[in-house]
Amino acid sequence: MAQALSITDSAERLKQLLACSAAGGQDCFEALYDELAPLIYTLAFRMLTNQAHAEEVTQEIFLEVWQKAPLYNPDKGSVKGWVCTITHRRAIDRVRSTQAAYQRDLVEGAKHFSESYQPIDQVLEASGNRQWVGGAIEQLPEGQAQVVYLAYFRGMTQQQIADHLNIPVGTVKSRMKQALNNLRCILGGTA
Repeated sequence: MAQALSITDSAERLKQLLACSAAGGQDCFEALYDELAPLIYTLAFRMLTNQAHAEEVTQEIFLEVWQKAPLYNPDKGSVKGWVCTITHRRAIDRVRSTQAAYQRDLVEGAKHFSESYQPIDQVLEASGNRQWVGGAIEQLPEGQAQVVYLAYFRGMTQQQIADHLNIPVGTVKSRMKQALNNLRCILGGTA
C-alpha cells in the first residue's frame, strides 16, 4: 500500500509541477525536467540508437512540454504518459527524417557517380593516349596484362576476374599490383 501511495504522490507531484510550469514557473519546469529527463532520454535512445539524436530529441521534447504545458489535460492521462507520447512521436519523426535524408543522399550520390563515371577506354580514346597505354600493357607479362585488361577495359571486379580466369582472388590482386607497378615504370612514372 505504501508503494501505491508513493506512485500516486509521484504522479500528483508531476501534475503540480506541470501546472506550475504552465503558469510560467521556471523552477517547477526545472524540477519536472530533472524528474523526467532520464526516462525520456532512455526512451529516445532506445528508439534512435544514437546518442546525439537522443540528446537532441530530448531537448526538443522538453521545449515542446514547456510550450504546450497549458494544453495538458489530466483527464486524458498522466503527465508521464503525456510526455512519453510526445517522446514517441518525436523519435518516430526523427527516424523518418534521418531515413529520408539518407535516401536523398544515396540517390544524389548515385546520380553524381553515374554522371562522373566514364569507361577507361573512352577516357584514353578522348585523350589520344589509347595506343600509348595499349602499347605499355602489351609489354606486361601475359597474366598481368589479362587482369589489367579485364579490370579496366571490361569493368570486371577482382572476384569476377578470378572467376573468369579460374584463379584465386589473391592471385588477381598480386598480378594487378605488379602490373600497375610495371606500368608506372613503363609509362615513365616512379616505381
